[in-house]
Amino acid sequence: MNRYDCCRKSVSSYVSMYQAGGIAALMCVGYGTNKSCLDSHKESILANFEAKPPVNSAEAGARIKILTGIERSPTQVRAFMKRHGLKFVKLGHIPSKADTEKQQDGSKKPLNPP
Repeated sequence: MNRYDCCRKSVSSYVSMYQAGGIAALMCVGYGTNKSCLDSHKESILANFEAKPPVNSAEAGARIKILTGIERSPTQVRAFMKRHGLKFVKLGHIPSKADTEKQQDGSKKPLNPP
């Protein structure tokens, strides 16, 4: 670092950007412009997931690899799914033969130990 707290490599890249495109090139923001390879296959992936939703991100990643040939980590698969409005839902279960009246009666009776 020099006394102006700017790295030599940064200054060098700024000079080359200025020489290539002038002040407009320096003012252009190039951050966050990367596109995912999965976005070009978005319609087929989402249609497949809508027909049969994946159970977890590992299964989703395996199905994406089969459909497109692109392999991504489960974290990246979750990010892709979240970016396109999909989310994982943990399901619970409801007892099929629950009788609420008997449950209420049972809670009022005292326990008789043997």
